[in-house]
Amino acid sequence: MKKVSIHQILLLFFIPLLINSLLLAAGESELKNIRFNQKDDRLEVTIEISGDFGFETFSLIGPKRLVIDLSPIQSIKALPSINVNACGVIRIRCGQFKPEVARVVFDLAERVPSHKISRVTEGLQILFWQEEQVTAALVVPEVKEEAQTMEKKPVEKPVPLTPPSAVAAAPGKIETGKKPTFLRLQGGLSLFPATLVSTLKELILYGETGSLSEEYRGSLNLTFGLSLGRSVMVKEKEARIGADFFLWSLSHKGLFEASVPHPFIANSARQFTFEEKMNNSLFQINFFFLYPVLSGEKVNLWLGPAAGYVFGKLTTLEDFSFEDRPPYSSNDLILNETILIEDSVGDFIFELRLGLSYALSTRTSFLAMTSFSYFNPKVNNLGKRAKFISIPFSLGLEFRL
Repeated sequence: MKKVSIHQILLLFFIPLLINSLLLAAGESELKNIRFNQKDDRLEVTIEISGDFGFETFSLIGPKRLVIDLSPIQSIKALPSINVNACGVIRIRCGQFKPEVARVVFDLAERVPSHKISRVTEGLQILFWQEEQVTAALVVPEVKEEAQTMEKKPVEKPVPLTPPSAVAAAPGKIETGKKPTFLRLQGGLSLFPATLVSTLKELILYGETGSLSEEYRGSLNLTFGLSLGRSVMVKEKEARIGADFFLWSLSHKGLFEASVPHPFIANSARQFTFEEKMNNSLFQINFFFLYPVLSGEKVNLWLGPAAGYVFGKLTTLEDFSFEDRPPYSSNDLILNETILIEDSVGDFIFELRLGLSYALSTRTSFLAMTSFSYFNPKVNNLGKRAKFISIPFSLGLEFRL
């Protein structure tokens, strides 16, 4: 039976996830229209919105206003100002408050009306009404015969008659809808500042034991990535979650130093050094979470962890041959051939990411990202684990889908 590798299992898991995320990608959300209708002593306002959205409400004073922020909204077709003058609502104004956020403002009269906000098929419906006051009911005094005096019961306070279904919206209450899907394309360089792996092997020659020291060092390598994710509200801020796929070009150098026994003189080992350049590729699949530690209208600073799996090939030295010429000094050792072998490597990777984004438009942002990565795959040919410490830096673009 053919064995299924961990790489194939991960690919079978991630590919449906990415396809599903693409299918769930929402289209552009739009504030299409704002209309109102007065029924008796109530005012019914409908905000027509296409696509997925969330909203946040709060109140302002001086002058008195009710504010509804809608997000994500990429375009507005509604009129910027509508005069109402009914049920305590003077006018309704709307505009693009900042990228992805449309703001609807209700200018209110001094006598602020009660209101209720509901989701409807078309978008949002806001119901306004003025609370009615009832005259206090007086209770007929009870005569006490013993004292032959009249004592009045306390007058009950007027109770406002609130429509049974009406619930005033609490200031600052946030209702989160589906946030947009985003796609990132990025590329850059990855630095491996430490030695990847080193080992010391025995070298048996001329009846004596020598040694071979192997050290593999990384360098600056190209990296390319594609990320797919969604925005989610965390503590009233727009965080990012998703999955990404990276391709690394792994160019590394092998440094070798052999201690070669002398063919005729005992305990007279000669030193022989050589090096090899090797090229491989690594593939990385991650889940990530980024939280905005600093946020503004255009610039955001992101910080968060990522974890996933890295797999690929790593080339190491399997064997070498040399020519030993008279008079058999170190300078007379001539390298003939090196035999290299590619090991399949794979391990879980952990990262701490720091990113900076700048909004170029409502749907496109420039992105700069760096991270600290660590993974520790086993190299079968060397019989030990390599320590990959990577500091990648990449630039790219983020697109809202």
